[in-house]
Amino acid sequence: MVLENFSHPILKDPKPLNLKFEKSMLAVTGVNAGGKTMLLKSLLSAAFLSKHLIPMKINAHHSVIPYFKEIHAIINDPQNSANNISTFAGRMKQFSALLSKENMLLGVDEIELGTDADEASSLYKTLLEKLLKQNNQIIITTHHKRLSVLMAENQEVELLAALYDEEKERPTYTFLKGVVGKSYAFETALRYGVPRFLIEKAKAFYGEDKEKLNVLIENSSALERELKQKMSV
Repeated sequence: MVLENFSHPILKDPKPLNLKFEKSMLAVTGVNAGGKTMLLKSLLSAAFLSKHLIPMKINAHHSVIPYFKEIHAIINDPQNSANNISTFAGRMKQFSALLSKENMLLGVDEIELGTDADEASSLYKTLLEKLLKQNNQIIITTHHKRLSVLMAENQEVELLAALYDEEKERPTYTFLKGVVGKSYAFETALRYGVPRFLIEKAKAFYGEDKEKLNVLIENSSALERELKQKMSV
């Protein structure tokens, strides 16, 4: 898919999108509130409008939008307490319904939502690679670098990062190919009103908290192994 000067039809004053999506999968990372979700929605919208022959604002002479048999989006939180469905369970239900699809365009926002990121990375790598083998095209957004790094091993996957201007302390709403982007959680929190002294305190805890988490996980694993040994006796 190649889009030149595409404008999202819902936005009042959209920034035109120029993007070459030429591989089977696009993994979008980078700064919070930097345009990742809007990029995903724009790609899906362009494909939908083209499929149903609906006019759109785009440079048609230099754009290429392939035909997709189906277009699917996994965006909202599927949690449903009435049906005893958690966020992650809902996501798995959505994915399981798509695993047999072919020639589909799929967009997934915040793909690791609702469960442990490390476990989810391995799981989603397996699910995504199955879908890629079935002639599907996929766009995902994620803040978790492990999944992006795992998927980057596949030659049919392209990385795209939403950029941040550190001098101006705000997103640029532009993207760079071939890299995994930083989320800039502290900077985004500051931009949206969290006091600077709390941000500095959080930064000080960041490295220490990561070490504590590694120790906690290691201790939990040891206790789990010990419990299994006792139960097997």
